[in-house]
Amino acid sequence: MAASEWLADSPDNRRQALVWLALPPYLDRSVSHLDDLPLGVAPIHQRLFGPGVLRPDVEAMGRIAEQLDRSLRRLDRALDIPTLHECYAPVHFDAAMHQ
Repeated sequence: MAASEWLADSPDNRRQALVWLALPPYLDRSVSHLDDLPLGVAPIHQRLFGPGVLRPDVEAMGRIAEQLDRSLRRLDRALDIPTLHECYAPVHFDAAMHQ
């Protein structure tokens, strides 16, 4: 089963994925809409490989980064290297691995 299929399969799987990700609070809020998305349809049921794939590219990632930066600036934050490092801080990794 592809990860996208597993994620789209049930709300419990979505909640488990959020626990595994151990996102810092500002990113956790940015994905809080996942529980409201209908099962089995885009955008949650998109595949990252295979036929008919909508693959991320530089242009798409630029738009995503711009949106993230705007959201962070509203919170007096910025999309910079220290902020990105927070996403992968040992404390978040440890929280995910020791629950």
